Amino acid sequence: MPNRHTLTRALAPAVLLAMILILAPAPALAQPMGPPHPFMGSPILHQVMRALHSLQLTDDERTQIHALMDQYHQTSEASREAMMAAHRALANQALSESFDEAAIRSAASSFSALQSSQIVGEAALVRDVRSVLTSDERDQLQKMLAKIAASDETPGPWDEPGSHGHGVGASHHLD
Repeated sequence: MPNRHTLTRALAPAVLLAMILILAPAPALAQPMGPPHPFMGSPILHQVMRALHSLQLTDDERTQIHALMDQYHQTSEASREAMMAAHRALANQALSESFDEAAIRSAASSFSALQSSQIVGEAALVRDVRSVLTSDERDQLQKMLAKIAASDETPGPWDEPGSHGHGVGASHHLD
């Protein structure tokens, strides 16, 4: 009977592959992605948009928030494309017939760096959106975000597009 160390070494590539298949969206592995959704499945922006829909915003606030989001989308377009390319490269490397740990780690590191930059950009957008709101609206927003984050409704990277009503093709309008 093989010992524990031998079994662990034998199963490690299979476990890694299973994790990648679970965490990576299937469409990215099967075919080129279609046009990116404005939020690219971002759990942060999904939560913010969901909470903003519940607020009674003025027309001026909606206009300002739409302008901020449009600006964010324009400035982040290149990074979204780079992130999709890095995600495909990581998936291709991890699913390659030849196991190259250094190449997988390098591709994962590249993807992670882009993902970190995206999250920082999203946090800056949320900061800017908050600046448009009144003090009461900011408090309401924060309470809603805390409630969403504490619930089972928080989307994750494993969710299907369209889950929680904000997937591919969903509008980012606040009307």
